[in-house]
Amino acid sequence: MSALSGATPAAPDTDEMELFSTYFSRAPMATANVMSCVQITWYLHELGVKCKISDVKADADAAKRNPSPSGKVPGFRDVVDGTPIELFESGAILMYLAEKYGHLDTPAKRANLSQWLFFVQADLCPLIMRQDPSGKVTSTALGVNPPPRELAALEKVLGERAWLAGDELSAADVAAGTYLLYGKMMFADTDMSHLPNTAAYMERCRARPGYAVAWPTEP
Repeated sequence: MSALSGATPAAPDTDEMELFSTYFSRAPMATANVMSCVQITWYLHELGVKCKISDVKADADAAKRNPSPSGKVPGFRDVVDGTPIELFESGAILMYLAEKYGHLDTPAKRANLSQWLFFVQADLCPLIMRQDPSGKVTSTALGVNPPPRELAALEKVLGERAWLAGDELSAADVAAGTYLLYGKMMFADTDMSHLPNTAAYMERCRARPGYAVAWPTEP
């Protein structure tokens, strides 16, 4: 299991922390919700944090406990000093884990990570994973040349540094890397020669042990 430098040592495995998820299928046209589950699982591995993972499709009781008001995944539950904390939306869950284990000890550090998470979820995801009304991914903008403004901005930033929010991988990279790698995997013929910095970044993300554990290759 990989662990980010500077992360707070993980607590022993406990049923108090629970991720409400679903099976991670690499089948074509998987939904963005599956990608969100991959993000949380990947980041948990990066932090070295153990967590109970409950499949809401296979476990009716888990589906009932899922704190997401829409019943979608991911949902998340933790208990701190006897008080339950229930979350939904991958960005909020990633931010919570980063604050709890990643030493975001100043407003500036929290704001820096937040802005990149918002950028990934609001600006990049809709371009990388274009969806039909049912939520299934049908195309990607990764091959558009010249690229949309948001992808051009990403390319510029990644030409200046290896990771989005600082000197090492963060929750924002887990989110961005998941979407980018999935988009390229599903549309393998996409030409990204006009985005060399982004392509190199994707390979750095792919090489992370946490990514391989969170989303193993199916036979």
